[in-house]
Amino acid sequence: MKKIPKRLAVYLLSLLSLIVLYWVFLLVLSVAPQFSGLPYALTKALAGALTLKLIDDLVLSEISTFQRLKDNGTGYAIYLLGYALIVAGAMYTA
Repeated sequence: MKKIPKRLAVYLLSLLSLIVLYWVFLLVLSVAPQFSGLPYALTKALAGALTLKLIDDLVLSEISTFQRLKDNGTGYAIYLLGYALIVAGAMYTA
């Protein structure tokens, strides 16, 4: 049996989590629409974080991001700020 690469497994698990979270949003939307803001915001936050990770791995594949972040504390702070801005922007609607 062929082993699935770790990167592909992480993306598949993230995509599965996104699908389940979107399903929860649709379920809450159909049952109690007034409470659908949080599941929608969480879905947007996960989609944004997954998109940022895909851009980092696919577009910037020739750069070792984690090695660069270990060498530069300011770069690490900016990298985390990017994720924080995505999550904060998504949660703003909740």
